[in-house]
Amino acid sequence: MLTGHHNTNYVLRVGLILAVLLGIAPFVRFKYRVPLKTVEVVPRIWPSEVDVLKVVCRHLSEVPRGLAVPGDRSLHRYLRHRPSASGIPTAVSTTS
Repeated sequence: MLTGHHNTNYVLRVGLILAVLLGIAPFVRFKYRVPLKTVEVVPRIWPSEVDVLKVVCRHLSEVPRGLAVPGDRSLHRYLRHRPSASGIPTAVSTTS
């Protein structure tokens, strides 16, 4: 289980039946994202994170593919790497 700022993420292996339904290989890892019940700090202007990932992963291979959206949760292909937010540089002061 991995908890971020907006979701709790469970990394699981997909079973045979779910793999057939999603059109992916069985027993590969996937990430099951459950949104946290928190105050929305940054408004989301897109209706589905999975739809955004479908477009972005066409151009960036390191972006996990969105697989499905069961209700308010989502399934994503799991790519083992550091979280995207860990690569964000700290703010640099422009004053001298």
